[in-house]
Amino acid sequence: MTNTEFKNLLNRMKDRLDNLCENKGLEYSNQTDRLSNFKRAAALEKCQPEQALLGMVTKQIVSIYDMVDKLCENFAYPNSVTMEKTGDIIVYMILLQALFEERYERVNND
Repeated sequence: MTNTEFKNLLNRMKDRLDNLCENKGLEYSNQTDRLSNFKRAAALEKCQPEQALLGMVTKQIVSIYDMVDKLCENFAYPNSVTMEKTGDIIVYMILLQALFEERYERVNND
């Protein structure tokens, strides 16, 4: 992949992430707290929100492992499929960082 091709990929991914954060953010959070789903899942699972998020990420990672296993069978997924999976994980990592920052603020302001 050339530097130009990589830059184009990066721009496509940024656009996808912007759309994903906007659309799924509206779908998976309430109006006042973008992290509400992870907090609710944590309450149901009796764990921390960060742990609940990592449980959700695990599903995505297993799916990517399955996709990589298929590569060994000379199968290639369309870019739209792989971008969806990798994009979801990137968004989860951004949300995890948001949870870390929120916790840091809470711990250091109490």
